[in-house]
Amino acid sequence: MQRAQSGLAYLLDLGANPFANDDMGVSVSEAAYLDTDYGTSRMGDVWDAVLADFGFGVADFRREHPRVARYCWFYTRRDFEKLWVGQEHLCPYYNDDEEIWITLKGSGHDTESASDESSDSDDGGASML
Repeated sequence: MQRAQSGLAYLLDLGANPFANDDMGVSVSEAAYLDTDYGTSRMGDVWDAVLADFGFGVADFRREHPRVARYCWFYTRRDFEKLWVGQEHLCPYYNDDEEIWITLKGSGHDTESASDESSDSDDGGASML
């Protein structure tokens, strides 16, 4: 997760336009929000944290794509909270209680064991947008 966050921040530092659309009309935000990364909300959450770091209002970007918290064994609520350390007040959905736990077939992880696990890897397996 950290690498994805750093990579996105690097692109914005270089002047990347967070409002840009690709040649199919898909915005950068839509790409992040619709990339459910095995059904999780991880990529959208990373994108939102980076936007907040750069002074953008997350609620404006989320208007058409409201967040649904989706966690699993490799992306937990604790991972989400790590994204927002020190800027919790900038996250319009930080205190939302509703969440969905996802079980990945064949992963060997179920929703009961998932609540105690957290991703400790450098990037959490996240891909760059």
